[in-house]
Amino acid sequence: NRMEAKDFVAIGLDQDIAKRVIEKRKSLPEQRFSSVDQLSEVEGLPANWLKENRALLGVSGSVAE
Repeated sequence: NRMEAKDFVAIGLDQDIAKRVIEKRKSLPEQRFSSVDQLSEVEGLPANWLKENRALLGVSGSVAE
């Protein structure tokens, strides 16, 4: 919940999709994801990218748990 679009790009996500991740997060209650699985709701986010990078993602406010 602290990552910026550039951080998602740094781990291999397309710039446009990275921006959609941030837009999605801003649209959520308290402007934060409650689970990593919510990223799958972002239009165009590849399921394989989420699977491959799950270990780098967290929702506790840190980049990795």
